[in-house]
Amino acid sequence: SADGRWVVFSSTANSITAEENGHRSIFVRDMEVDVTTLVSINRLGNAANHRSDLPGISEDGRYICFNSGATNLKGARDQNKVSDIFVRDMTTTRLELVSVGLNGAEATRDSGICDISGNGRFVAFDSAAPNLTAADSDQNDDVFLLNVAGPGARRLTDGGQHWVPQFAPGGSELAVQGGKDI
Repeated sequence: SADGRWVVFSSTANSITAEENGHRSIFVRDMEVDVTTLVSINRLGNAANHRSDLPGISEDGRYICFNSGATNLKGARDQNKVSDIFVRDMTTTRLELVSVGLNGAEATRDSGICDISGNGRFVAFDSAAPNLTAADSDQNDDVFLLNVAGPGARRLTDGGQHWVPQFAPGGSELAVQGGKDI
């Protein structure tokens, strides 16, 4: 978080919390009260059954985005067998899948690195899925911007290898480090 109170990280250690299962997991540490919480869990409290990685955190520590190949975070609906992007609201504990395609369809290819704006309203992530917007017909990685309260993702790049979207402090500007210019 912006003030350093909340630190988000991934780890394969089995000694951080009781809910771990040996897969790389996402955690958040409250540095003020020395408590670590497992973030990559489903609504029943079960740890992700596959790797979760590459987290981002909002400035106030409330929202955490991350990548996961787990099939148990979305319930029985997860049939795509690719890495997805999720956002956890640490206040309500709600977990939302954000790398979804048109009409809520599951992404057809992997999504990777994500970042979340300071207020948690926007999530930027890279994905090779061509079905996230109507304008994407290639199989190349693109960077997408999602208004969490809005209608869906908007593609910001057109092919290439855009690997690292990152919001500036305050969340009003987004930088993309990688391949072609945007």
